[in-house]
Amino acid sequence: MTDSTYPVICERPLDRPRSSFLKFARRDLSELPRQEPGTVLVFDLGSRYAVFEDRRHLTGREEAVVEAVAVSLVHVRPRRVTVDVRIPSKSPADVFRVRVAFQCRVTDPETVVRDGLLDVTGPLLDHIKRDRELDSLGVSYPVDAINEVRDEVNAELSAYCTIHPPRIRGMEVEFGMVEVATPSALVDHASKIRDTKWQQNLKDLEGGFVTKQAEELADLIRTGPEVLEALAIARGETRVSHAADRAYARSAEDQGKITELLAILQKDGHLERLNVDPSLLVQAFTDSLRLRRSEPASGIESGGGPGQRPRSITAEGGDDLLLDEDELNDEQS
Repeated sequence: MTDSTYPVICERPLDRPRSSFLKFARRDLSELPRQEPGTVLVFDLGSRYAVFEDRRHLTGREEAVVEAVAVSLVHVRPRRVTVDVRIPSKSPADVFRVRVAFQCRVTDPETVVRDGLLDVTGPLLDHIKRDRELDSLGVSYPVDAINEVRDEVNAELSAYCTIHPPRIRGMEVEFGMVEVATPSALVDHASKIRDTKWQQNLKDLEGGFVTKQAEELADLIRTGPEVLEALAIARGETRVSHAADRAYARSAEDQGKITELLAILQKDGHLERLNVDPSLLVQAFTDSLRLRRSEPASGIESGGGPGQRPRSITAEGGDDLLLDEDELNDEQS
C-alpha cells in the first residue's frame, strides 16, 4: 500500500444516512474508505471521536458509523519517514541535500485525527530546521568535500535529536539516520574524470600491446622469409601451396644467379684454373646467396662480422674459391 500522506491516509466528510428514522438508519459502506491492513477508522461524531481498532466487517448500522459526520483512515504500523533539507555550500551555485530518517508509530489515532496531523513530515522538517548550527556546517566546504560534510552533519543532527528529540502528540518518533546525497553535478564531473582515466588506461594498454606485437614481428622478420611464411600459414593468412610456390621461385632465382656466374667464370677461363669439385662450388654459391639474403635484416654472421663476406672454401693452392664482386670485375678486366 502506497500512501500519499502519513499517518492520516485520507479524510472524508459523511452525509446523513438515508433513513429518517434513526433506529432504522444504515450508512452505505461505499461511503467509507477501504480499510487496509495496518490501518484503523476514526469516526468524527462532532463532540467526540470513535476509533474502530478491531478488524471486523462493518454493517453500516453501528451507532458511530451512522452518527459520524466525517471519517479518517489512519496508518498505525511503524513506519520510516524521511525529510529533506538543503544547506548551503561554500559556492553559491551548489547546496548539500540532507535526508534525515525517523522511525514513527501512531500510539493514539484519536489524538492524531483531532490535531489534524495529516502528514508528519511537516512537523519533522520544522524540528530539523530549528537546529541553528545545521545551516552553517556546509559553508566552509566546496561541493566536492562531500565526505567531510557527511561526517559533520551526521554528528550535529545525532546530537541535536538526542538532546531535543521530536515530540508529536499521539505518536512515537525516534531519530534514525542521516544521509547527505552527492550533488548531481559532482556525480557528472567525477564520472567524466573516471571515464577519461579509463579511456587513457585502455589506450596505454593497447599502445603497449601494439608495440610488443611490432617488436615480435621485427624479430620474426630478422629470422628470414621462411619463418614469416610459416607464421602466415599458422595464422591462416596464406596457403601452404602459395608458400611453396614462393620458396621454389626463390630457389629458381638462386639457381639462375649461380648458373649466370658459372657461365661468366667459364667464359673468362677462371673455372679451369680452380682445382675444386664443381658441386662444392655450386654449394658454396648457394650458401653465399642465402646468407646474403638474411644478413641485412638479421646481422647473422657466417665466418665474419655483419656486412662481411661469408666464409669461403679454398682450392688446393690456398686461393679463395669464391670471389666477391670487385675481385670478379678485376679478373674480367
